[in-house]
Amino acid sequence: MTERNRKYRRIKDFAQNNAEVRLKRNWARSILTILGISGGVGAFISVAAIGNAGSSIEKQLQNLGDTFIWIEPAGK
Repeated sequence: MTERNRKYRRIKDFAQNNAEVRLKRNWARSILTILGISGGVGAFISVAAIGNAGSSIEKQLQNLGDTFIWIEPAGK
């Protein structure tokens, strides 16, 4: 093993051990962080899916023909 590889391995081992220690000490914070990230990703996917569903519903309504009446709220 070269000196450079040993130095890299020491740094890697230190970082890994440090991360493990911090996860064990702050387990509640780690779980809440994981839940928050998961919730954020889920919310983003949901909003994207609803946006795509809205456009497909609009296409279906446009396919109904010329005799269809479209009513929108006054605020739009």
